[in-house]
Amino acid sequence: LIMSKSGRFAYYLGLGSNVGNRSSNLMQGLHHIRAIAQVKNTSFLYDTKPMYLEQQASFLNAAVHIECNLDPCTLLPQLKHIEQTCMRRQQTVRNGPRIIDIDILCGFDAAGKEIFIDQQLQHNDKQHSLHLPHPRMTERNFVLTPLCDILPEYKPRHVHGSLSQCIQ
Repeated sequence: LIMSKSGRFAYYLGLGSNVGNRSSNLMQGLHHIRAIAQVKNTSFLYDTKPMYLEQQASFLNAAVHIECNLDPCTLLPQLKHIEQTCMRRQQTVRNGPRIIDIDILCGFDAAGKEIFIDQQLQHNDKQHSLHLPHPRMTERNFVLTPLCDILPEYKPRHVHGSLSQCIQ
């Protein structure tokens, strides 16, 4: 189900946007991701209410399955570069409006084993946390629903059952 046939890393990303033309932002983000990885599958797009900071526009969310030769500690700075440089994402308040947000939800090595990592990385004078699988993934339906489109049998840590069972 998860093993990469190419012997490369497999990742599942969550994408979201709630500023400007949301679908165009997601498509542009996907275009930039294609420059560093092979896109294997994408979910449907979901219009979702904001969480945590509710006084903002609704989000458009999707999940993407990619394969690449980049380990997680190399991939994260590449994705941050896409957000900040290619897409000109401006940092505002935590969980606030954004032109694009790209999160690594989970990853698998070339043998198909899930990657577990908790690490701080430095990129462009900023600290970034890398936690795989994503620690708040299971509390967010805006992540679970699109991810279930492309990885329904995945069983996140600390959860009884698969993604498809989590969202029922």
